[in-house]
Formats: sequence, C-alpha cells, structure tokens
Amino acid sequence: SHLLYPMMAFVLHIERAPAILRAMGIVHWQMYSPLLLGVVVALTAWGRVLAGREGGHAKELLTREERSVWGVLVLTHALIFSVYALTPYQVAWHLGTSVDRLLLFPFLILVGMLICAAEKVLGYGSVSINE
Repeated sequence: SHLLYPMMAFVLHIERAPAILRAMGIVHWQMYSPLLLGVVVALTAWGRVLAGREGGHAKELLTREERSVWGVLVLTHALIFSVYALTPYQVAWHLGTSVDRLLLFPFLILVGMLICAAEKVLGYGSVSINE
C-alpha cells in the first residue's frame, strides 16, 4: 500500500485540491448556491414536519427519490473535482475557462430541488378537488 499512494498522488495531483475547492466555492458563492442550498434543506425539513402533522409518513427526512437527487448532486461535484485533479493542464487555466459552466448543472439541480420542496410545503395547505 505504501507503493500505491505515491502513484495515486501523481495521477490525481492532490496538491491541486485547495485551488480546485476554492475555485468551486467562489463560483458557487457567486451563483448564490449556499443560500439556495439552505432554503432547499429548510423547505425539505419543513415538508417532513407538515407531513407528520397531517398523519403522513415522516419517519425519514428524505424520500428515496430525494436521496437519489442528493446522490446525483454529490456525484456530480465529485466528478467535476476529479476532472480538475486529473488534468495535465495548469489547474488555474483549466478552472478559469470552465468551472463556471460545469457548475451550472449542479446549480440547476438545486433550483429543481427548491421548486419540488416548495411545491410539497405549499401542497400540504391546499384543498383537493375530490374532497
């Protein structure tokens, strides 16, 4: 195992991690992703509270579908990070030319999650036509 680590460090360029994470964080901050993430988490939790109040199944914080979407979001970030860690190009140039475009997809996933969470919360107060 002590022979494998130097090979992985060479291939993955681990020394680039701080620069990659910093650039990804700056782009997310400029897209208001931290605020959006906070609102999505708050609405999801509030939806579970409302589901429990109305006799729904609120045993788990996230449904299977929501866990899948969160998994896609985490996997997307991991793949983007790995591309920058594996690239033979200078990381500053590579980040400067593409990170804002690549992080647009996870941002759109968050927007979709926000819409779904808001719809769930608002749906608990609505009256069904069949009632």
